[in-house]
Amino acid sequence: RPITDNSLPLTVARGFVPLRVEKPSTHLALSLKAAAQSRSQVFQTIEVQTAPRAQVTLAVVDEGILQRQNYHTPDPYGYFYQKRALAVQPYDIYPFLLPELGTSSSGGDAGALARRTSPVPSRRVKLVAKWSGILTADASGLVRYQVRVPQFSGALRVMAVAYQDDAFASAESTMKVADPVVISTALPRFMSPGDTIDVPVTLTNTTGNTLFVNVTKQLSGPLVSAEPLVATATDFANKYRPQDQTVRLLPNQENRVLFHIGSKQTIGNGTVKIVVAGLKGTSETFSETIDLPIRPAAPLEMRTGSGELTAAAPAVFNLRSDFLPTFSRSKLVVSRSPLTRFSKDLRYLLQYPYGCLEQTVSAAFPQLYFGDLAATLNQQTGAAAKAQRYNPNYNVQEAIRKIESMQLYNGSLSYWPGGDYDNWWATAYAAHFLLEAKQAGFAVNQRMLDKVLSYLQLRLKKRETEPYQYFDVSNIARQRIIAKREITYSLYVLALAGRQDAVALNYYRANRGQLTQDAQFLLACTYALGGQQRAFQQTLPTGFSSENSRRELSGAFSSPIRDEALVLNALLETDPTHPLVTSLARQLSRQLGQASYLNTQERGFALLALGKIARKARAGTATAVLLADGKEAGRFDGKDLTVNNVSNRTITIKASGAGALYYFWEQEGISAAGKVREEDSFLKVRRAFLTRDGQPVGAAGFRQNDLVLVRITLQAADAAGTVPNVAITDLLPAGLEIENPRLGPQRETAGTARAADTPDYLDVRDDRINLFTTATSTPKTFYYLARAVSKGTFKLGPVSADAMYNAEYHSYSGAGVVRVR
Repeated sequence: RPITDNSLPLTVARGFVPLRVEKPSTHLALSLKAAAQSRSQVFQTIEVQTAPRAQVTLAVVDEGILQRQNYHTPDPYGYFYQKRALAVQPYDIYPFLLPELGTSSSGGDAGALARRTSPVPSRRVKLVAKWSGILTADASGLVRYQVRVPQFSGALRVMAVAYQDDAFASAESTMKVADPVVISTALPRFMSPGDTIDVPVTLTNTTGNTLFVNVTKQLSGPLVSAEPLVATATDFANKYRPQDQTVRLLPNQENRVLFHIGSKQTIGNGTVKIVVAGLKGTSETFSETIDLPIRPAAPLEMRTGSGELTAAAPAVFNLRSDFLPTFSRSKLVVSRSPLTRFSKDLRYLLQYPYGCLEQTVSAAFPQLYFGDLAATLNQQTGAAAKAQRYNPNYNVQEAIRKIESMQLYNGSLSYWPGGDYDNWWATAYAAHFLLEAKQAGFAVNQRMLDKVLSYLQLRLKKRETEPYQYFDVSNIARQRIIAKREITYSLYVLALAGRQDAVALNYYRANRGQLTQDAQFLLACTYALGGQQRAFQQTLPTGFSSENSRRELSGAFSSPIRDEALVLNALLETDPTHPLVTSLARQLSRQLGQASYLNTQERGFALLALGKIARKARAGTATAVLLADGKEAGRFDGKDLTVNNVSNRTITIKASGAGALYYFWEQEGISAAGKVREEDSFLKVRRAFLTRDGQPVGAAGFRQNDLVLVRITLQAADAAGTVPNVAITDLLPAGLEIENPRLGPQRETAGTARAADTPDYLDVRDDRINLFTTATSTPKTFYYLARAVSKGTFKLGPVSADAMYNAEYHSYSGAGVVRVR
C-alpha cells in the first residue's frame, strides 16, 4: 500500500558481492605434535613437520591467560587473505536534496585498570608464556623444540606459525598438565608483621589408585610456623601440632590438610613450599612453592634534622632509631649552601604524594634554581644509580607537560588531572612557574600560556572580594572585606609576562584599604616590573609585619609564612638590594627552622626566595672530614657530600677553613614496635565494618567469603569550619580484598543509614584505598565493598584523614586486629 507518512527517513542501499579466488600454493603444509598429557617441572619435546627450510615459531601459553583476552591462535593465511573493506568511496546527492535527513555516527572509548601495587614488590603469580624465537626446519621439514613445563596445573596451548616465501600455515594443540597429586595452597595476597593465617592445602589424586602421602611445609624469609598446641589422647599433655601430616587420597578424589603460618616482626618476601612425599601407592615427591610478601601495617615514617657547623664548632650527633633494619634507609648531606638546612622541605616537595596542580608546581618550581641540591637529595647508590639517575631538568619539563595537559576550555587549569574545576590561585601560580621556566630556557607552549594569561586578565575585570578573618594586636578576632589575594598575584604574574594592566593597577592603588599588606607589596612590585619606579616607591609599605591569621586550606592558600615568602620573592625580582630583603630573609629563615609543619605553598615560595639569595651569596672556603664511629666515612672538598647508612652511628663533622657548612640528615623506616597513634585534631574520621544490610559486624570478626561493607565517615570540628582538600587513606588487613571501590548510592547500600557521598578523587591500591574530599561539620559518608578471603588473625591498619595543606588538621583511628574464621 502507498506510504503516506512523510516523516519516515529515505533509505538508500547499495549491495556488493565479493568474488573469492583460491591460490593453493599459499597453503603451507604443517603438522604439530605435542604431548597431550604432562606433569609439571619436566621437559617436553614439541615436533613440527612442515616444508624443508621453512621458518617456524612456537609458543606455549597458559590457557587462562589467553581466555582473558579471548586470544586466538595466529592465522597468517587468514590475515593476509581476509575479506577486506571495499576500497571504493560511493557518493550521491541525497544529502543536498534532503538535508533534514542528517547523518549519524557512533563512537566510544575504553578505560584501563589502574595499577595496584604492594609496598613490598613480589612476583606472586608466575605466568606461563614461552616463545621459541624463529626456528628453521631441517632438510626433511622437521623442527624439534624442547620446553620445560614449570610448576603449573591446568591447560597449556601450544601454537605453531610457519611461513616460506608467500605460503603460510598455523596449528595448535592442547597440553594438559597435572601431577598424580595436584597441590593447591590457599594464601592471601600479602601478610603484615605479626599476622597468623590458616593455610588450607588441597591435594587432588588424579590417578586410579589409593595413595598415602606425607605433607610438610617449608618456610623462608620472615615466615615462621604457628602450629597450635593440641592435647594427645594418651597422656593429655599439651604438645605442638606436628609439622607434617599423613593423608589418604582416594582415586580421583581430593583431601585437605591445614597448616598454620605466622610472620615475624619484620617485612620482606617470604616463600611457602608444600612438599608431598609418597608413602604408599607412589614413590614420587611433589611440591608447590609460592612467594608471599610481608608488608607493613602502617606507612613509612621519616625523621629529619639539620644544622650548621664551622671550624670552631664541629657537629656531633648520634642517629639512633628503632626502625626495622630490613627496611631502614638513612642519608647525610654536607654542603656550603645554606639551603641544605632546609633540605627536608625540598625533599617534602619532591616526594609529596598527591598530584594536584598546586603540588605539581610546588615540586617543580624550586628545581629551576637548585636542581643540584634536588639531585643530591635523590641520589641513588649501587645498581639503582645505574638504572635511574635523578634529572631535575627532566622533572621540570615533565611538570610543564603535565600542566599543559590540564587546561580547560576557558584557559584556566583544572585542579586535578582530568578534573572539571579550576582554582584561580593555582592557575596564576602555574603561569608564574611557566614564565620563569621559559626564562630559564625550558620549552613552554606559548599558545597555551597565552590562554592562561587571558583567563587571568578576564578574572581581574570582576573586582572580586572576600571576607578576611584575622587577630588584631590585642589578639581579638576581627573580620573585614578585602580584595581577593588572587587579584594582586595575577597582576604581578601578568606584569612578568609584559601584560601590565594599568587600569586594575591604578584602581587598587587608589583603594589600598581593600588590600592586605602582602597584597600591597605585590602591587608595588608590579609597578616596578613595568618600570614605574616612582609608583613603586610610593606604593611600597615601609615594613612587613604579617597579620595573625589562620592558614587558608583552599582559595589562595594564604598563611603568614607563605605571604612573607611571596613578598621576599617579589622584592628579589624587582629590587634585590632593598634594605627589607635582608631582614625578611633572616626572619623567614628563622621561621622555617622553628616551624613544626609547613605546607607546600610555604615550602615552595620560601625555597624560591632563599634559593635566589643563596645563589648570589659568595661561596666560602671551608672543607670538612666526616667520621662515623670514629672512622673516616667521607671528605667534603667543596662538592656536596652524601653519605648513606648513618643510622645508629655516632657522626662527627670537623670543618676547617673560612665560612660555615651546613648538614642535613634523614632516616626513613618502620618502627619495630609497630605502634600507631590515634587522635583527632579538628577532623574526625571513623571506619565501620557492616553486613550487606547495614548491620555492624561485631568484634571485627568475619567468616570466610563474607562480603563486607566498609563505611568511612568524615566530619570537621565546629571550630574548623569547612576543611577542603582532605586525603583519607584506609589500610586493609591481609585477610580482606577490595571488591568494588567505586560503590555509589546503589542497591548494595540499601541497608545503610544514608546514601554514599561522592569523593573528589579516588585512588585504589592493592592494600588500601585513598579518597579526596572536603570535610564539613555535617558528616560525609563513603562506602566500598571488601570480601573476607583468608582465615587467620591479621593486623588492621588505621584509617587516616589529613588536610593536605595543614598537618594540624588530621585524624587517625581504627588500628587493631581482625579475625577471619
